[in-house]
Order: sequence, then C-alpha cells, then structure tokens
Amino acid sequence: MKRRDFIAIGVAGGLLASCKSLGLPGANGINQSKHDLEVWWSEGYYPEETDAIETIFANWQRLTGNKINLSFFSENELAAKANSAIDGGPTPDLLYGYGINDTVVPVLSYNNQLVALDEIVKPIKDDLLPSVIDGVTYLNKQTKNKSIYAIPISQHSVNLHYWKDLVEEAFGGTNKNTKIPNEWNAFWDYWHASQKALRQKGYDEIYGMSLPMSNLARDTGYIFEFFLEAHNAKILTPSGKLNVENPVTRQKIISAINDYTSNYEDKFVPPKATSWSDADNNINFLSSLSVMTSNPTLSIPGSQLSDEIAYFERLGSLPWPNKLDGSPMQSFLSVKQAIVFNSSNVAKAKDLLAYLLKTENLSRYVEGSQGRFLPTTKSIMAMPFWHNAKDVHISTAIQNLKSSKIPGWILNPAYSEVISKNIWGKAIEAVATGSLSTDKAVDGAITEIRTIFAGWN
Repeated sequence: MKRRDFIAIGVAGGLLASCKSLGLPGANGINQSKHDLEVWWSEGYYPEETDAIETIFANWQRLTGNKINLSFFSENELAAKANSAIDGGPTPDLLYGYGINDTVVPVLSYNNQLVALDEIVKPIKDDLLPSVIDGVTYLNKQTKNKSIYAIPISQHSVNLHYWKDLVEEAFGGTNKNTKIPNEWNAFWDYWHASQKALRQKGYDEIYGMSLPMSNLARDTGYIFEFFLEAHNAKILTPSGKLNVENPVTRQKIISAINDYTSNYEDKFVPPKATSWSDADNNINFLSSLSVMTSNPTLSIPGSQLSDEIAYFERLGSLPWPNKLDGSPMQSFLSVKQAIVFNSSNVAKAKDLLAYLLKTENLSRYVEGSQGRFLPTTKSIMAMPFWHNAKDVHISTAIQNLKSSKIPGWILNPAYSEVISKNIWGKAIEAVATGSLSTDKAVDGAITEIRTIFAGWN
C-alpha cells in the first residue's frame, strides 16, 4: 500500500512525497485532523491512472481548501479491507476499488452502511451510457428501496482475444477458415480445429484455447456467465427471484457446464487449467501457448501496449458469438465505482465525487487506464481516444457493451455471495477433474445457491 498526504497549495498537483505507511490517519507521523477526508483508492494499473487521480484531488483541495488523506492499496488489499467493513472493520470516508462492485457493494448497500448518491449521479443521468445506472443501483434492506449507492467511474465486460499469426499458421492466410464463425457451436469448434491444424504442423505445445477451469480463478465464473446466457439458463427472474428450482433451468445449467468443460475434457485446454489462478490464462496466452482466450477487462491487450507489432498486428479481439438460439449475446457490465460511508465527512466526499465526475476530470482518469476500462458517459466515449481506427481491441470491447443485461448481483444482492464463493467455478473444476458428474456438480451448486438465498431472505 502507498499513501499520499495532500496539502492545499497554490500550484495544482503539488503533492507531498509518497511514503510507506499503514494507510490509517496519522500513520506516517503527520498530525491529521479528524475533519480531513480519508480516501482509500485502488493503485492504478498504469502510472497515468495514479497521476491523474492525484492531480484531480490536489486541484479539488486547492479550490475548496479541504485536505485529503489519500491511501493507495493493491486490488487484493482493498478488497480485503472492503470485506472487513461488512463486519464492522475500519472504513474511510470514500473508497474506490476495482473488484468491489459485484461482491462487496451489494452487501454494504443492503446493510445500510453506505450513503445514497442519487443527488450526485442523477444530474448526469442523460449522459450515462445504457445500463450504467443499473450497475450502481442497489437494494437497502432497511428502506426496502433501491437507490444509487455508488459513483460510476468506468466499466468493462469479458472480452475474447486471439493470435492472428497462429490462426494464419494453422489455416493459411488465404484459406476461408481464417474467417471466424459467429454461431455459438461453430465458434468453439473453430479453436478446436486450429489446435488440430497446428499439431499437424508440429506445434505440439499449443492449445486451441486457454479457459480457466479452476475454483481459484474468479475469471472461471465470469466467463461461465456467458455460457449460461448462451444456453438461456436464467438463474434469476427479471425481478430477482431465484429460478434454479425450475427443472428446465437445471437442465440448461447442466448443458452449459458440459459445453464449457468439454473444451478441457477433449484436451483443447491446457491440463493445468484446473489449478489456474486469474493470472494464469493470461500468462499461457501471452506466451503463445494457446490460440485464443477470454478475459475480463482489456488487460491482455494492455500488456502489449509497448509493442506496436504485437498490439496492432499480431493480437486480435472478437465480439462474443451469438447464443445457441441465434440471438445476439448479452454481456453483463461490471461498473467500477466509488462509494461513501456514513461519517462526518459525507458532504465533502460528495463534493469531491461531483468534482471527479466533471467530464474534463473523469476523462483524464479513465484515459489513464490506457483502454483497460471503458467510459461510462456518452460525452467521454465520443472523444477521439476511444475511436482510433487501428485499435480493434477498444472498438470490439465497446461493441460488446452495446447489448447488455443487468448482472445477477444487481437483480438480487444474494447473488454477490454466489460470485464471492465462486459457486460456478467449484462446479466446473469438479466436473473437469472428474471428481463429480455434471448432474451431481450442478445439484450441489443449486443446493449451495438455495442456501445462500435462504440466508439472505
């Protein structure tokens, strides 16, 4: 964790030197007022993100005369601290984290631990892209109503990437097989065929795809949500009611898991995928040991930014294929968001977030992610940065967002626990390793999900 202690000075962006600390008031020996605004923030993946937020916050201090005690944490550190807050652990006034929207914020909102932020978000409602406002609207069990409990900073979905040169090597540049199908079964068969073709040419270590099959990887569950959607397995009704009791839904879940794990069982996925963490499918793919992969955010193209040949020429990105019934795939949106805890500094926290949401400020911060995350507003999305004709990765990610659905953790906060416990990942790993039949793995998952929902009810 790194800490930034700001002071209001005349030069925008003037900061004290960063230093190591515990990330709590007074941790680095400075006498901090209880009226200072305590902010916990995810450390940027790129220096430009951190630089942007430091400058924006310093400018706000200069304009208002207020002081911010800003602490940066790694993604895992911040997630742990946010989870601790659910059980009464220490909290800042304001928190922004990359990985809290699907597992932590639904619970904090439900428990009435957050401040409603409708007054900050509604003024820009018309500028928000479709479904973004749904991604920050949560249920409060005390009021029994939904409100906006977070500020939408950026968004992403799950993306598909492949190596163009491996496809050309497999099929030949003029062969019609270089055209990737958009029909569900044909799409996955294509990567099977690419592996077979490469093996015939002596590439014995290259697999068709690197899909995680492990309970250790949260990505397993995120990717599997698209397989559930492809099979029209509706775990929740539009009103948020659990639908797994329906025998038709159960059979669709079974079909979706068979569909996903068959890639591993038929040896088109590396054998170690059942023990992968979230980073391992990236590593396997970036080592050119698989032809395609799926991954949340645009972190894979982002890792190649310094190599223009790899980024623009070798690496491709794809829209999701149509569902089994031929209809377009509906992506779920993951909105990166900031939250405000109940404290004596609510007014200051709201004012800071309203300042951050100004287009000139938010655009600077989101662009700092180098395309890893996408804008949440129409005005920022219209800027030239997001419309480089050469950049197929950003344009495809934007295309993936155009047909979206409300994710389960928004429909019902109990589903956030399904995500945090990686229920689908556990079932997939059990089937892939052969420790359970698909029927038993699905029935076990359904039992766990029912127990979770019963606890919330």
